[in-house]
Amino acid sequence: MRPLLLLGLSGVLLGCAPTQFRVEASPQGTDSRLAVVKRLGWGTPEAFRAARTTLEPLWPDLVWQGNGCSAPEGLGLGYRNVFAPACEVHDFAYDNLRVLEPTAANRRASDDAFYANMRAICARRLLAAQPACFSAAAAYYAAVRLRGHTRFAPGT
Repeated sequence: MRPLLLLGLSGVLLGCAPTQFRVEASPQGTDSRLAVVKRLGWGTPEAFRAARTTLEPLWPDLVWQGNGCSAPEGLGLGYRNVFAPACEVHDFAYDNLRVLEPTAANRRASDDAFYANMRAICARRLLAAQPACFSAAAAYYAAVRLRGHTRFAPGT
């Protein structure tokens, strides 16, 4: 990646960092549902897991179960399990936002949060394993940016 593009992308990704999670105790229509999806779908895997047990019964009409990670062509299967928590959050965002508000901006925010989550996972790995992990994260991100519209919404 070019340094300027990388710098710009890092600013976007930092903007996706989650804040403290708060949700009203009872669902109140599409706006509240959309807020829950954006907060959880653009947050961290840890925040998603922590909130899911409480919120899933309150919001049964949301899609909570993802389909896991699919590996970009030629990448192999080595990172499916590593990135599974990030994929779970990304699936939640895609599955719900494509119904509630299927905009290009929402798809981009979901993909950028996915990339930030994968990079955070890589940063926690052993130093020697990080370069390959970061490369795999970049490949996964490139794949969702290139082909994610087929699962999210055409034209996004």
